[in-house]
Amino acid sequence: LEDLVTELPVAIAEGSTRELLKSRKEAIQRTTDAIGEMSEDELNRAHSLLSYLGVAYVRTQEYPGQPPLQKLPRFLSRGWVMVSRKLGRHPMLDYADCVLYNWERLDQKATMTMGNIRLLNRFTGVVDEEHFFKTHVIIESEATPVIEALLEGFGCVERKDVPALLRNLKELETALFRLTRTCLPMMFASTKSEGALCDYYMFFHQLRPLIKSMKVVYEGEFDEKPMTFQGPSGAMSSILPCIDAFLGIKMSSPVLRKMLRSFEAYIPKRHQEFLSQIRQRPSVRQYVRSLKSTEPYLVYSFNSIIDRVLDFRWSHFQFVKKYVIEQAPNGTSATGTGGTPAFRYLHQHIKDTEDARIVLGDTPQQVRPRHAKNQSIEVPPLKLLDVEESKKDTIWKVGLNGFLSSHPPPVWSCSTLGKGGGGGGGKEGERGEYVNG
Repeated sequence: LEDLVTELPVAIAEGSTRELLKSRKEAIQRTTDAIGEMSEDELNRAHSLLSYLGVAYVRTQEYPGQPPLQKLPRFLSRGWVMVSRKLGRHPMLDYADCVLYNWERLDQKATMTMGNIRLLNRFTGVVDEEHFFKTHVIIESEATPVIEALLEGFGCVERKDVPALLRNLKELETALFRLTRTCLPMMFASTKSEGALCDYYMFFHQLRPLIKSMKVVYEGEFDEKPMTFQGPSGAMSSILPCIDAFLGIKMSSPVLRKMLRSFEAYIPKRHQEFLSQIRQRPSVRQYVRSLKSTEPYLVYSFNSIIDRVLDFRWSHFQFVKKYVIEQAPNGTSATGTGGTPAFRYLHQHIKDTEDARIVLGDTPQQVRPRHAKNQSIEVPPLKLLDVEESKKDTIWKVGLNGFLSSHPPPVWSCSTLGKGGGGGGGKEGERGEYVNG
């Protein structure tokens, strides 16, 4: 499978994807037969590889004007559905496949930066795709201080510790500032010689068609009824849903709220459980609101975080505007890769975020916060996890690497002659070795 995914960019460009995969049918089936013996790491990696192969088989055309594929053949559908059921995920390329579990450090002892990571799977092999998904990898990796601040904030409310909550809100604001003003702008990075590193046209017309939502029959599965699954989307990230839960931001539209919740079925189970636990914690907004007459600076700090979330959402909207709305023939009626009505969805979420502000009333004059004396508010530096240490826990433990997997995916090595496995070419029954790239 590793070898096949590596060959995808050339096959997609040539229009030979289906021919390539059909020629390796037996190797794919051998990998499927080994699914029952796979570890959690191997299952997640198999899901990622089969998702790239399955989507490429459905989406790419062998010749111009070819009608869309209606049925995914059994040699691909069987393993894809089997591994998805084992993991509690859908047989569809999702955000975890493209971002959360699609990275590795070039220097394992260095921090996560754009220059120190690379993608493991690609459709096109061009720098635009690499830059697009790597930006998301960096954003997810920077979620650790956000997660820590959220958990500490809930603890402050439960203890009714106002001074600690005031410090905590400042730490959360600082963490969100970094995400919005340092990480998000990476998407628009450009060079004088080549322009945008992720070109608007290339994203919309070459990459987006490969990763948008899909409706197809999985041969031998689901009673062979057409199944529709949503494509990978930023709405499958756990960062903003957790922040919304902390701040009490609600989606007012029942239709969009239902759509938003449907995306959560595509995130890793551990992340779903974490989000569910966050939503059951005491309301921070309600607690701050109850103290607005005696602790106005808590309200100021709370509303400052609302402003940071708005900053994030407006920045994200600018990205969607440039990469989707302005490229689409139907403009503001365009949908995102996950199938959401992008313009309406984002504007509604911005309005709901604005509505979460706490109205203070008359502003007190020259009032110094009672708990602010001699405070030194700093966000502690991120601790770089040891790769071997991170493997001692589940790959989806929240906070070890933000919302990324706690360690890079295992990569199947077929460099040794006579070892087959995912890439094919070895003898039946022999399995290759996994190495961390």
